[in-house]
Amino acid sequence: MPLSSATPENHFKFFSFFSATLFLTLTLISGCGVNSSDNAEGTLNIRLTDDPATYQAVYIDIQQVELNRGTEEQPQWQTIRSQPIRLDLLKLNNGADTLLASFQIETGTYNQLRLKLGTNNEVIVAGESNSLSVPSSGESGFKVNINATVSEDAPVTKIIDFDVARSIAVTGNGQYLLNPVLSVFDPETSGSVSGQMVPQGVPALVSAVIGDQIISTTYIENDGTFLLNGLDENFYNIRIEPNSTQYADTTIFETEVTNAQTTDLGIIQFPEE
Repeated sequence: MPLSSATPENHFKFFSFFSATLFLTLTLISGCGVNSSDNAEGTLNIRLTDDPATYQAVYIDIQQVELNRGTEEQPQWQTIRSQPIRLDLLKLNNGADTLLASFQIETGTYNQLRLKLGTNNEVIVAGESNSLSVPSSGESGFKVNINATVSEDAPVTKIIDFDVARSIAVTGNGQYLLNPVLSVFDPETSGSVSGQMVPQGVPALVSAVIGDQIISTTYIENDGTFLLNGLDENFYNIRIEPNSTQYADTTIFETEVTNAQTTDLGIIQFPEE
């Protein structure tokens, strides 16, 4: 759903924007006694990180992480983490991450990943704690297609993007809702865009846009830097929207993104209103 459609008139509005990233790494370790048979195994590591936001804290209650080797019609779910973990996503920025699971796993194709969340989700706004409610439709877990084929030839890396810009909403009566929007990208076949806004300290939403479609969003850090990753090779308009009455929106048109590369836009001046 485009960010601009989330307005009080349709009962929901997005309160703040940032992006969390689940690093899903499928790696086969040599010399660990596995062979090329159907039962060969590799090690699965799942890591979690995020970009900064204007919230003071966002706590996510992850109860279980699962992988599906089957299909939607005939699933074969395998639990790779059963120990609950509660994380403040805002502490996982500036390249920091945390290990969610490390698991010996058979070679083959894994189609989906599923996160099962508990009820202890919370967002801190202006020093006030607010419960993040998960809709009943999410009780069975939140799924995302990963389509990861694990072989003995080389490690496989998939990055799961937790787009909180479209995952947290606040209703007209002030209730915060959590409905995770997840997507997947491969760092070897995607690129990124970076830059730094000046003056520093101005909060702003940065979006990569093709036509009318928002592909990726992030919120700039206090030092003005930003990074949009997981972008397919293409040309994007980079839209920057400051939360300020002093500065105006600006767009950098036709920014080229190349696979496995970061396009650095350098220092960008906020235009004054």
